[in-house]
Amino acid sequence: MMGALHNKNVLVTGASSGIGRAVILAVAREGACVIALARRADRLEALSAELDARGASHGTRVCDVRDVTRMRRVFGSIRDRYEHLDVLVVNAGLGYPSTIADGAVERWREEIETNLLGALVTIQEALPLMSTGGTVVVVSSVVGRKPSRSMPVYSATKFALHPITEALRLELRERGVRVTSVQPGLVRTEFAEVGQGADAASNLYQMFPPLEPEDVADAVVWAATRPPRVSVSEILIRPTEQQF
Repeated sequence: MMGALHNKNVLVTGASSGIGRAVILAVAREGACVIALARRADRLEALSAELDARGASHGTRVCDVRDVTRMRRVFGSIRDRYEHLDVLVVNAGLGYPSTIADGAVERWREEIETNLLGALVTIQEALPLMSTGGTVVVVSSVVGRKPSRSMPVYSATKFALHPITEALRLELRERGVRVTSVQPGLVRTEFAEVGQGADAASNLYQMFPPLEPEDVADAVVWAATRPPRVSVSEILIRPTEQQF
């Protein structure tokens, strides 16, 4: 049987691990042609091999969403190869724990440039491929609703994505392009390990059962496969035992 995304082109940033990787595999199972963007070439090679083994149509590009010049070159090559884009998943992101008092400015800059500027550049470069129809999914966070005391700048970048996604919805609705914000709570990925270290991440996941990346990927696929008349504006998805 053909999947719900058969012959659809789906592009995902931050695709080499965690939520992004889970989304790539989920949409590939639904028959999509996947385009995976990420910083780590070795991870993309492993993902490409897995997609080959599954017989999935795919392409990969190594890039950092903070590098605007590189992003524009990458999207130029994508526009040369693909006539259209049906689903864009803006997923690349990172966060570091700190307080306002002791935070490192360079880490704040990295968070803002990745989570906010990177998202804007990704959307801007992808839109010429989405002239009519399609879905943009922006992966935000529950801390975009209630800020984390230990991650104020990360929280701020996710708060900022809310007006951006709503303004984008208003901008694109007459073109039939839908915009969805997916806001997960705690997910078992490398995110916490990269930002806080392996021990802190292990302790965090022992507090209560976290979401798995596949749970968030399911939400992305669901939003992207609604009938064209249906625009899912927001999906807030938490672990059952998470308090905030």
